[in-house]
Amino acid sequence: MSNNTSNDAKTMTECMIALIDGLVAIALSGKGGSLRAMSLKGGYPDTRTDPESDDVGDIKVSKAKATKYLKTYVQTAIDGASFCSDMHPDMVDTPAGLRTLREMTYTIQSGKNKGTAVNAWVYALLRVRRADKRAERSERRATAVANAEADGGAWFAEGVTDKEGAHVPYPSQKKAQKAWCRAVHGGEWYAEDKSNRLASAVVKRGMFTEAELARSGTAGTSDEAIIAEAQAQGSKATTIKGAKAFLARQS
Repeated sequence: MSNNTSNDAKTMTECMIALIDGLVAIALSGKGGSLRAMSLKGGYPDTRTDPESDDVGDIKVSKAKATKYLKTYVQTAIDGASFCSDMHPDMVDTPAGLRTLREMTYTIQSGKNKGTAVNAWVYALLRVRRADKRAERSERRATAVANAEADGGAWFAEGVTDKEGAHVPYPSQKKAQKAWCRAVHGGEWYAEDKSNRLASAVVKRGMFTEAELARSGTAGTSDEAIIAEAQAQGSKATTIKGAKAFLARQS
């Protein structure tokens, strides 16, 4: 029995639903099958949106394993989301329980999808997965920055700071250039004149000094003052983004 679906790329929500439904089908049929994923172990099924990714493969699953995985996923949802408190792992043992798990809904309370009704079980698993992936990315980034520090110093982009105002270190010149472009030209900076924008990015190995930042209008300076400085030098900019871009070109 095969529970593989189309090879077309899907959203992660669609992938998660397909894997859950595949496991449910195996648990209900009593026959083993195979599912295409990275892993079914752990607190949730994990995969890529591109089924042809190198780390995605066919995983054989017996009825016993399907039941075990599903119970683990229910517990993950219970532990990770208060809206799953009415669930219980033993619901996996009966067709009625499995049907209830797949029919329980939750209405998203915030963000761009606020008001959207979703499957509570799958949504809870996606939230846990997202938090795990974010933590993994953060750890990888910290390691890369530490390696850069040990090998000549991390890279910095002029004027790019975190929420606390601290200058953000980057593990490579390229990443610092992209950060500068995002700060100056916006999230879709690459849509126009990408090569020239990267080339004009003001970055350096080692943190910028206060004197260097002051010369470019980014050290302890209000948005209004930066705009005024740009206009004094001939810019027509009326926004902080435009003013910083103008000043960067003058430096």
